[in-house]
Amino acid sequence: MNTIRQYQEKTKNAIFIEYLLLHKINDTEKEARELGELLKDIKCTVNLIPWNSIESPNIDYKSPLHEDIIKFKEILKEYDIPSTIRQSKGNDIAGACGQLVVDQSKQGKNKKIKIVDIEDLSKK
Repeated sequence: MNTIRQYQEKTKNAIFIEYLLLHKINDTEKEARELGELLKDIKCTVNLIPWNSIESPNIDYKSPLHEDIIKFKEILKEYDIPSTIRQSKGNDIAGACGQLVVDQSKQGKNKKIKIVDIEDLSKK
């Protein structure tokens, strides 16, 4: 956070924060308030990114509920933090961001993948 503050002091530029929302993991009022406290003196916009659920034995994350996303956004507004909600397309056909790579397991390439980071999903 100090680096962000130093950057903003020097450049006067706002920053864009990407925040991935996972159902019942980091989409609650508690996390929204913690994020609000963390960012209240930072000139930024938060892009709320709902997780796109995927069928995989290795990944147990769920998409946040729409009402939880809206509540999260409203709480950030209480801290005067502007936010956007990323609109995902293709979720109805399992073609949204992060869903296509896992589809390989449905084609007979079923192998256990150790997931350490979201970027690891794209590794074969």
